[in-house]
Amino acid sequence: MVLVVAAVVLVAGATGLVVARLISGAPGAPQVPVSAQTSQSDQARYEYVPFGSTVANLDEGRMTRYLKVNITLQVGKESSADIRNLIEGDKKAVFQDWLLAYLSDKQLDEVKGGAALTRLRRDIQDGFNKVLSEYGDHQIEGVLFTELNVQ
Repeated sequence: MVLVVAAVVLVAGATGLVVARLISGAPGAPQVPVSAQTSQSDQARYEYVPFGSTVANLDEGRMTRYLKVNITLQVGKESSADIRNLIEGDKKAVFQDWLLAYLSDKQLDEVKGGAALTRLRRDIQDGFNKVLSEYGDHQIEGVLFTELNVQ
């Protein structure tokens, strides 16, 4: 008898929690995660320009370590055509040269972990924007890693 009463109390409590969670949400309004809202607005404002792969030797003294990155550039729709022409055209070598020099100065500890990747993204964005400033007033809004390998 005690087990039956305990089971009924347990089921009633669980049902109460489920009902309370359902009622606490806004009635009739679909719940859209913040990340989905952001990505929908990003799609309206940005285009993505693939830059491609770059392989660089890390500055590791006696050890030979390689870093391979594949990046995509997040750019505003209004300037995407101009930036795409620069990145895919005859100026790509200027961007690749800057990226190789930048990555070649890095050590293994500077490319490991989330904070390091955030710093790499920001530095690459700033460096590319500096190069872009020589060819107009376009700006890269973000740098996305599609591949990052250390060997």
